[in-house]
Amino acid sequence: AAIRSQSERLAPDGALLAFAWPRGPWSQLPLASARAGGRWRVAAEMTLGRASWGMRQGPSGLISLLFCVQLGEVHVAKSGRWFGQEERFVSLAEYDALHPRYEGEPVRQDEVLILVMASRSLDQRAALVEQSWADTKVHRIFLVDDWLESVPREKQWRSMAAERGEQHKGGSGPVDASYWDAQGRQLEYMRTFPQLSDEHSGVKWVMLADDDTWVHMRRVLTFVENYDPAVPVFFTYVLSDAHVLGYDYPCGGSGMLLSATAYEMLAPRLLSPACPLLSFNDLTLGFCAHSQGIPIIHHPNMHCSPDVNRAMRPAENLLDIQKGLAVHRLPAFPHFAQLLGTLEQLQNQFGALMEHGCKLAARSREADRGLVLDSRRFFWTVDAFEDIVKACRAGAPQTPRGGALHLDFVFFGGGVPVARYQKDRRTPLVAEPRMHGARWPDWLEQARSLECAGGHGDSFAAQWLDSKPRISRRQLEASDLEQMAAESDLSVEEIRASFANLERGVDRGSWISELKRAVRRMKPKEATKVGPGRQWLFLSFAPSTTFVNVFESVRMLRAVSDLYRSDAGENPSASDARSVVDLSAEDAPPLGLAYEYFDYHVEHDAGLWLNRVAMERILRCPALNHPLVFDQGAHANDWDTESERLSLLWHNALAIDIFRTLRFCGVLVLHTPRMIPHSLAYLPYSTYRRTHAPSVLSAMTIGNVPAREQMFAMTQLVRRRACQLQRQLNASKAPLCPAEWRPPFRMRVLGVPTSPAFTERNWYLPGARFLGMSVLAFRSEHFLPDAQAV
Repeated sequence: AAIRSQSERLAPDGALLAFAWPRGPWSQLPLASARAGGRWRVAAEMTLGRASWGMRQGPSGLISLLFCVQLGEVHVAKSGRWFGQEERFVSLAEYDALHPRYEGEPVRQDEVLILVMASRSLDQRAALVEQSWADTKVHRIFLVDDWLESVPREKQWRSMAAERGEQHKGGSGPVDASYWDAQGRQLEYMRTFPQLSDEHSGVKWVMLADDDTWVHMRRVLTFVENYDPAVPVFFTYVLSDAHVLGYDYPCGGSGMLLSATAYEMLAPRLLSPACPLLSFNDLTLGFCAHSQGIPIIHHPNMHCSPDVNRAMRPAENLLDIQKGLAVHRLPAFPHFAQLLGTLEQLQNQFGALMEHGCKLAARSREADRGLVLDSRRFFWTVDAFEDIVKACRAGAPQTPRGGALHLDFVFFGGGVPVARYQKDRRTPLVAEPRMHGARWPDWLEQARSLECAGGHGDSFAAQWLDSKPRISRRQLEASDLEQMAAESDLSVEEIRASFANLERGVDRGSWISELKRAVRRMKPKEATKVGPGRQWLFLSFAPSTTFVNVFESVRMLRAVSDLYRSDAGENPSASDARSVVDLSAEDAPPLGLAYEYFDYHVEHDAGLWLNRVAMERILRCPALNHPLVFDQGAHANDWDTESERLSLLWHNALAIDIFRTLRFCGVLVLHTPRMIPHSLAYLPYSTYRRTHAPSVLSAMTIGNVPAREQMFAMTQLVRRRACQLQRQLNASKAPLCPAEWRPPFRMRVLGVPTSPAFTERNWYLPGARFLGMSVLAFRSEHFLPDAQAV
């Protein structure tokens, strides 16, 4: 009775209330009731720790801690209100699976509008981005605090409030007032022009960007051709449970791409009680999009940070953004113009390939005479590979594609990451990866749910090798040991002694010898009933720290495999490592997917994918004795102790050897930016047990994962999302994936020494946490992992 009366007083709209009784050091919450249609029901039973939450006992024996959870049973589009049930992002792969591809007219340049938040104090940034778009007809408006000298006046907009000298008061503290004013400028423009036809007739897509965001217009145009502008949708990089806990919202710096319909749904409501300014423009737009039922889609090629060095090496790797739509802070680089020039040179390989009839070869007479392109000098990304194949075929008819995939996983059980890479993330009382016992990685559990990857009948097998990956003695003896020693502050004797220890630990040979033995032990290709282009092997060089998102990997491998015929007939590209590869042919070429660092090496911490054609080539490839050549910049070795420098030396040597072996054996290695060498660079918004979900879902592999807890958390995340998607796609059929129980709400913590200010205004603020009569919202430009963990 007391609970019921208190519930009706505090939450008359049907909130879920739960009280904790103090019973020992751990307290259970067995009483959880909700009012729905006049009836009461038990909703859940939860457990909390007294110490971790700082509970205190009240005079009536109750712990003064109250949980209130707003039930989201009313559809958000009908109510126009925001609920915790709706604060969920959607990945681009999930959205594409749920929505058929749009078959409309190609989008013209003048049908795209870009609104750039600019400032007179940073006039040079606006000049740089305007210059990068000089050859396009895209509409662009710079939203300024004062008129810019570097941009034509007709491309600028200044609000009436700015003319009067007024500024938005979006925040407080030491931040300059002009920063808060800039946060409301895009919103004010949208509010001023709620209908695109008022000012920009014919515009179908709108991009919101900062003046330090580089937007590749041609790629944006190509991307939006696949989507209907009449459907409300919002593409961006999603910050999930990051700066605001319990909330998913867009990163404004990565760009925010809105369909015309989404723009016109949001614009009239901005800066009003329905969508108030919540300190930041991106946070406000995210809140408003959620309240209107507009899906926010995480796009992996819209970068919230200058994501051009996932290898954590000294220089930028521009292959990471070959298919990038937008990159935050790139114009702030001092050599921004040179970076764009390098990107254009990479793109020029496409023309060179077409001039050679789409034919490539390694170490062949045709390549020596210039009749085909040397595959060892060809660098391309897996995301752009389909563009090349389609251009090479020039609209020729295709044989039927599709079918099952067969995956083989091979683990070097003795492989461990370089120790120093883990020290920055070391946590007391958490075992380092090198201390873990040999065991199958947690992520392999995903393979048991392969039906959640689409129900194509995919299969898998796995092998564990009790050895450590290393180079061969042949390569070592062919190298200049004195130079290697000098560059690593070691002696030749120390290098030889260290290699002798490696040989004693791996007496069966180098990594390539172990790989050949593993391939020969695999199930015969006739038994897999799939063609060589649909059989893939994953080579894990450090099983304890390399995470594989099997579902995203299968999606990408299927997309590549579907470019070629799927039967199990003979493949001419597999018979000889030096034979010419024709990308326009129906037979699958020898392909490898890896993270390449320029033309220096392969980052093996992220693993390596090879199709069966590439495996057959490697089996027929003669032994190589090329010398190992280290680059002073890319392979700098100045670590503190001798053992650390030796570890990094062999790490770099293996990376170089893998790269050169694959290239010289005629394997076309496609750079795969979503095979991440270092979790430290890729998961900045994560804790050990709470990883940044959008980043994990869009990655194929992640290397140097610092803890098994994080590996397990990522495994559970991707499996749950894959099964959830499959249940949506097969709603009318028996579910392929079992549904896991989880409460249909998110929880807000309320302290109750007095009645909380439980008003609608306070409740719907994203990230809100009630403490007594106060509302707290965690938001910081500098992420604090400890705060998120709490």
